Amino acid sequence: VNVTTLFKAGLVVVVSVILLALGRGYSSGVVYFPEHLSASTASQFGVAMIIVLWAYEGWHFATYNAGEAANPQKDFPRALVGGVVFLVFLYLLANAGYLAALGPVRAAQSQTIASDAFSAVLGPSAAKLIALVILVSVFSAANSVALTAPRVLYAMAEDGVFFKRLARVHPRFQTPATAVTVLGIWSAILANVGTFQSLIRYAIFVAWIFYGLGAASVIALRIKEPNTSRPYRVPLYPWPPLLFSLAAAMLVLNEIVSEPRNAAIGIALVLPAVPCYLLWRKLAAKPASMRDSGSEHD
Repeated sequence: VNVTTLFKAGLVVVVSVILLALGRGYSSGVVYFPEHLSASTASQFGVAMIIVLWAYEGWHFATYNAGEAANPQKDFPRALVGGVVFLVFLYLLANAGYLAALGPVRAAQSQTIASDAFSAVLGPSAAKLIALVILVSVFSAANSVALTAPRVLYAMAEDGVFFKRLARVHPRFQTPATAVTVLGIWSAILANVGTFQSLIRYAIFVAWIFYGLGAASVIALRIKEPNTSRPYRVPLYPWPPLLFSLAAAMLVLNEIVSEPRNAAIGIALVLPAVPCYLLWRKLAAKPASMRDSGSEHD
């Protein structure tokens, strides 16, 4: 993961520097700013943010390995803050390169902005190199997700709220191999039932429901369990989780109002999990002897 991520980040920097050095697009047009911001403009901005936030998706993946970290209270805040800051830098650098190559008007109209930008400064043949950058990026992302996301299924199985088999650890590699396999199969199914754009919209919309709830749970747990030991405390509490939860709520509500069909499909994909979770939690609450009696059929 470290090698592929470093290689991908290095390629983004190199491509961006080339575009900044050779691009002359800033003088080819002007950016249009509306004189008055209406509610419709703000709503459209919120809808567009669903796709934009997908670019930053994965910022929380580091927490999936918390159970395997030696000092998560100290290391994970650094990893999260450092990762997000570095990612912001990379995206700002890349977008500056696109604007330098195409200018704001052509950049806004482009459907394949990286390829178009490289083609503008080095010619159509050079744009083929972008395909290599994209392939490396996709491989790196798939590699990191395949290694981190199955930890969620593993943790759920360990807590008794999902299929027990998914908590099995590979005897040689000490990884949740069954969870990795199951998630890979499910990902392949999803990839064959929807377009890339539609899957992004459904996934990110639903994800921000849970991100908002996760931040709100920090406040709820502090109220519910005030005496619980907390090795790490949120700075400036309660403002960070409160503002984050409000921003997530606004994003989700705007998508429901503006794109009700996409929102309904996204919710429909995860809604069946609610009764399943409640059933598993009820089974997990039973005495161990009763659970063990049915484990042979799991």
